[in-house]
Amino acid sequence: MIETQRQVAEVSGETLEQQKIVLALSGTEYKWRSLKRLAAVTGLEKDALDGALTQLLKKNIVKPAFGKRAIVFGLRERVEKK
Repeated sequence: MIETQRQVAEVSGETLEQQKIVLALSGTEYKWRSLKRLAAVTGLEKDALDGALTQLLKKNIVKPAFGKRAIVFGLRERVEKK
């Protein structure tokens, strides 16, 4: 849980959309989520999701990868753990 609090703190002061994405990617059930799942979980429209995700990618908070059917996204800190 501390990890999640740190990640939310990283984007505090940022947009609500970015915070929603970080929280959606912080869930314990899945490390990776597709754009479609992120939209469903966050309730964000496509344009808002794209813009916020782009900013999180630029800040290296989120990492993209190729999933089985689509590009997926995960919190860099979670998916790059050794």
